[in-house]
Amino acid sequence: MSHNRSTAPTFMRGFKGFLPAAQVIFSKLSAKTGLPTWILIRQGGANGVIIACQDPLFGQVSGLSFEWKTLLLSRIMAGVVPRVIPDVGSLPEAAGAEMLNEIAIGAFLAVPLSLARGHGYLVGLDVEPHAPKLARRVSAVRDAAAMLSAMWGHEVATTEAIRREEHMKAATMRDDLTGVFNPQGWRFLLRREEARCKTTQSVAGIIIFDLDGLGTLDDPGTRAADNQLAVKGIEAIRRVIRANDALGRLGAQVFALLLPGLAPSEVGLVCSRVATALAEAGISASFGYSWRGASRTLGQCVREAEKAILVSTGAISGNRTVAHRLPAYHAKQRSVQHVAIRSLH
Repeated sequence: MSHNRSTAPTFMRGFKGFLPAAQVIFSKLSAKTGLPTWILIRQGGANGVIIACQDPLFGQVSGLSFEWKTLLLSRIMAGVVPRVIPDVGSLPEAAGAEMLNEIAIGAFLAVPLSLARGHGYLVGLDVEPHAPKLARRVSAVRDAAAMLSAMWGHEVATTEAIRREEHMKAATMRDDLTGVFNPQGWRFLLRREEARCKTTQSVAGIIIFDLDGLGTLDDPGTRAADNQLAVKGIEAIRRVIRANDALGRLGAQVFALLLPGLAPSEVGLVCSRVATALAEAGISASFGYSWRGASRTLGQCVREAEKAILVSTGAISGNRTVAHRLPAYHAKQRSVQHVAIRSLH
């Protein structure tokens, strides 16, 4: 099925997707306000994730994530600082707060907006302070924010429709016992999502989990009980994930989740929900998870999540990490971010 863009918001027609259209809006805003950097950021749990940006000054790119509570935006939400700050240095209340990656900024303007899968801000920045008349441009920025919100909503809906088609294409590649995708089907969807992440600069999470004790004995009676337990566990997991999250069985007791569009802390929350669902079903499991942001691949995330399980269970040496929350993934901290957890009933 082709996805005709005739239903897209008027401004978006003629563009090949959200990002090119957003760049045009950012350029118009720069000309109108004098602020050269524009960033569209979504709040996802404890993180902010850059959806799109035009940034000739600070080197920010789509797909970076930041700890929300450290951002200047969190102080705006709390009513501590105004949404328009022509001269950041003159406002003591803004001292010590980051915008993105501890960058030094002179002028700041932020407008809140509703987004598919949550809410966020359209932010304009400059290294130099501006005159107080910057506040007069807020109306134009609000109009741009409303346009971006509508465009992003269309982009998300279109992408979800494409994912549904991909799931249907992989329908014949399912595990006979549990009905989830088999290794071939899951990796087919993984490749499709990775290609999409590269093209649209989007983000995703990976969770790998091992149902403890399954597939270790050859006794037919035990095997039948294990199969019943696996089916029970999958039924529990389906109740706490989204329809287009890709759940696959990679081995006798090893399962995987592909979670498109989530921020790091949201991946951690899903992992906690899955762990709780399994525990309530009487199933113990080991988990590893990772997040794909800028300059990373889903293949790397899978390997990191698998390694996290091995470290957690002692199969390989390393520091054991037991947690139900993914550490904040900062642009300034671009090292591997992954966690292993244990769920014991």
